[in-house]
Formats: sequence, structure tokens, C-alpha cells
Amino acid sequence: MKLEKLDVTRGNPLKVFLTFSIPSVIGLLSASSAETIDAIFVGNYAGSASLAAVNLVIPFFFFVFGFAVMIVTGSSVRCGKYMGEGNPKAASAIFTRTMIVLGACCVVITIAGTLFSRQIVAFLGANKELTEESALYLWTISLFTLFFLCSYGLSVFVRVDGRPVLSSVGMVIGSISNFVLDFWLIAVLDMGVKGAAIATGGAQIISFLILLFHFFTDKSSLKFELNWGRWGEIFKACYNGLSEFTNEMSAGIVVLIFNWIMISRMGVSGVAGYSVINYTLGIGIMVSYGFSDSLLPIVSTHLGAKMPERINRFLIISSILVFGLGLVLFTLLAFFPDHMIDVFLEPEELSAASIALEFIVLVKWSFLFIGINLILTAYHTAMHRPMESAIIALFRSLILPVSALLVLPKLLDNTGIYLVIPLSEFITLLIAVALFIRNRPSKLIARPVSTDILEKDHLRN
Repeated sequence: MKLEKLDVTRGNPLKVFLTFSIPSVIGLLSASSAETIDAIFVGNYAGSASLAAVNLVIPFFFFVFGFAVMIVTGSSVRCGKYMGEGNPKAASAIFTRTMIVLGACCVVITIAGTLFSRQIVAFLGANKELTEESALYLWTISLFTLFFLCSYGLSVFVRVDGRPVLSSVGMVIGSISNFVLDFWLIAVLDMGVKGAAIATGGAQIISFLILLFHFFTDKSSLKFELNWGRWGEIFKACYNGLSEFTNEMSAGIVVLIFNWIMISRMGVSGVAGYSVINYTLGIGIMVSYGFSDSLLPIVSTHLGAKMPERINRFLIISSILVFGLGLVLFTLLAFFPDHMIDVFLEPEELSAASIALEFIVLVKWSFLFIGINLILTAYHTAMHRPMESAIIALFRSLILPVSALLVLPKLLDNTGIYLVIPLSEFITLLIAVALFIRNRPSKLIARPVSTDILEKDHLRN
């Protein structure tokens, strides 16, 4: 299904948004499920110490993934704008240059992750008990960096090319493959964290090959074209994706500081307990990010077509959906917290489970704010307002959490640690709403076209 057949600028807004967002949510959940599935198998078959070892490596991959998200997000917005303007040649050019730059970054990251694995995990806070397993996990999974990052990049551009279902199919097949490989390598062969890394890498190779095939078919409007001009556009795209880079980098820094604090205050059990919270939050964030990420090609296309009223409709729809999701997750954690903990930890891991339960009491409130914050961040990115988008991202995932981590534990002891995330999300929401009021679609689009005829078409649909 090509972008023109999807009729993004004329179709019913709810139908268009769900067509993009449902595959996006499924795809991102599938992509992020690799870490979650790894954690479930490692926690249940290798123990809480191994789970803590894997969690210690997460900040490194936030940093790595941040580069990919920055490059791909900024480029996909420009690509979507070109598609909306009816210029597939320019869209193909920036797509090709983006994938070349992404591949070059992967080579550097693979070298760093394999040659300096022990030094990296030492910086990340691994003690003598965790160093060996953390280093082994990092070294092994670094070998698959190219497939991990490039499969993400291809999934985004497949959506921009009007085939969101294919994007999610590639990710879902990869997720299923990861589950099967995890079961075989960890539960059957008892390979522990090394098995988890190999399972994740193998699954990413499968997703990469499925998505890559699309660009060599007649259904693809985007083609690989070695147009060596205008490479400076990549830097502009990176600037526009700065907020997404900030999100990933900041999240890595916050996880790093959390790990440092938890291991110093509560030992390995503290890191294991926090791991449960981290993966639980990750599920909610990925679903919300799936909705917000789907706004990028939609809003950027409508920006090119100068249709502010339709952009408002998409924002209302997406905001209602992410808030509803947050309310469901809040309710589940409020009434069934033990069930979530049991998914990740063996019954005898009482110390880690107790810490996770204390954490959940306060962290569940975060889900009421996370979705809207991500929607407003994506909106500003798609409208080519990278500074405002970066401000929201910076406060949400770095300034407020780090400040709270430095202050609240001294005032409220462990309760201060548990309060950091919900407090940061709430304050960020106030900032994000204020920025949106100043940057509404009608203010940013100087010459909106009349959509009276289009609206009649929507009523018929």
C-alpha cells in the first residue's frame, strides 16, 4: 500500500491514524520486546544477578540507539515532507544517505563495544559480582549492532513509504524469532546472558532482511540512489531529530544514575528490583512512543500540504489514545503489581521483589503523563520545531530526573528514589502544554489551504 493509495491528506483522520499507529505500536513493541523477553528468560532461568548484569548494559544501548533515532527521525520527517510535496526523488536521496551514515556509525559502535567491553561495564557501575556477565553480554550483542540499528531505520522508512503493516510484520516476526531463540539458548541450552544476546542479534537479522526486501520491489516509492550531493541535509535532519536523541541519551543517563544509586544503597537486589520497574516502564513507553512516532509522517505530510485543522484532529485522536493506554496500565499496576513482578523474577527472589513492589506504588502514576509528553514532543519535531521538541525531551528525560535523583533521596530516603519518575513526567507535562499553546498548527502554518471540500469527503467516509 503506497502513500498515495492510503490518501493521508484526504482520508478519515481516525482511519488514517490507526492505519499508521497500530502497525507502529506493534512494530515498536516487537522491537523493544527483545530486551523484555531477554529479561524474562534471564530473570527466571539465570537469576536476579544475571538480570541485574543485563540491566547495567542498558545505558550503553540507549546511547547507541540515540544516534540512530536522531538520524532516522529527522530524516524521515524531511522524507515525509518531500513525499507530501510529490517529490519522491528527493525523498529517495535522503533515505539513501541516511542508511549509509547509519551503517558507518554501526561499524564504530561495534568496534567500541567489542574491544572495550570490560571498561564500558566498569564505567556503567558493574561490581566484581556483575562484571563478567555484563561484559560478556555487551561484547556479544555489539556484534549485531548493524542489524539492530539498520532494521529500526528501515522500519521507519517503510512506514513513510506508505506500508506501515509491512513495517510491523517485519518487527513481529523478529520478536517471535527472539522468543524462540531465547527459549532454546537460555532455557534449553542454559547459555545465560550470552544466549540472550545471540537471540536478540539473530532476531534483528531476520527483521532486517524482511524490511530490506521492500525497497527492491515495485511497491516501493523510495529507492536506493547514490546521490552524492546535498550531504549537508543529513546534518539538518540530525538537528531536527535532536529531541529524540536527547530522549534516548537522557534515558540512558537516568538509568545509569539509578543503577549507581540502587547498587550503592541496596546492592545487586536493588538493581534487579529496579530492572523490573525499568522493563515495565519500557512497555508503556514503547506503546506510547508507537502512537507518537506514527504522527511524524502524518503531521509532516500535512505540514507540506498546509492543513492545520487536520493536524489538530490527529493530535486529539492520539492524545485520547495514549491517555487511555496510560489509565489501563495505571489500573493494572494498582491492582495486580505482584503479577508483573512474578513475570521477571523467580519466587525465591524475595529481596528484589520487595524493592520492585515499593517502587511500583509511586511509579504507576507516571503512566498518566508519559503518553501526552511523547505526543507533544513528536508534534514539534514533525512541525520542524526542533528546539521546542528538544526542550520537552530534555526536561522530561534528563534535567528533571537527574535533579530529583540528586535531591529527593537525601530528603525522603528511598521514597525519594521512587518518586523521581512520576514527578518529572508531571512537571514536563506542564512545560509541554505551554509550548504547544505557543506553537499551535494554525500559528505555524502561515497559509492554510481550505479543507471544506475535504471535510465533506470525510463525512461521506
